[in-house]
Amino acid sequence: MNSKKKARLLQDKNIVKRKNIVSDLMSTISGEEDRPGLTDTPLRVAAMYEELFWGYKVDAKQYLKDALFVEPNADELVVVKDIPFYSTCEHHLEAIIGTAAVAYLPQGGKIVGLSKIARVVEAVTHKLQVQERIGTEILEAIDTVLQPLGAAVIIQARHMCMERRGIQKPGTITVTSTLSGILKVNPEAKKELWSMITWKSKL
Repeated sequence: MNSKKKARLLQDKNIVKRKNIVSDLMSTISGEEDRPGLTDTPLRVAAMYEELFWGYKVDAKQYLKDALFVEPNADELVVVKDIPFYSTCEHHLEAIIGTAAVAYLPQGGKIVGLSKIARVVEAVTHKLQVQERIGTEILEAIDTVLQPLGAAVIIQARHMCMERRGIQKPGTITVTSTLSGILKVNPEAKKELWSMITWKSKL
């Protein structure tokens, strides 16, 4: 780590606090935290957490509010799928690697810039999470801002807490669906939704 970056990071009280905690943790694991390759590891990890958990610093709904449009003829299902994401399991601080599909049925012609849906996924997943809550928080943002006739979030993900520890089952995929409105209660609408979602083998 170069000296200028190191000096800048050490000016942040939260990063310094994290660095000290990581250093203490490492001392209980290996006892070799003074090895040259590990000298700056606590600071690197402390800084990395800024990247992993920036979702706590933003309002996911605001992304949608800033890109809200009215298109009078928009009354068909909108699906943005194969949105890749990384998150962090709140139980073991292990990685969650997944793909999300987000859908909504506009009401009153209210639509949103498509990239903002991916932004919402990014904001929600850059926090300590469980897969079920990821779906709930994304759906809540869509429902609150767009007030659609129905919305859906379907997620498939791999959980490193299942693959690297515990039961140790590499490649296990968990699929969750979170639905609201007509996409939850109307069989035909639900059928159309699922017909539009075909997962790619990305994981």
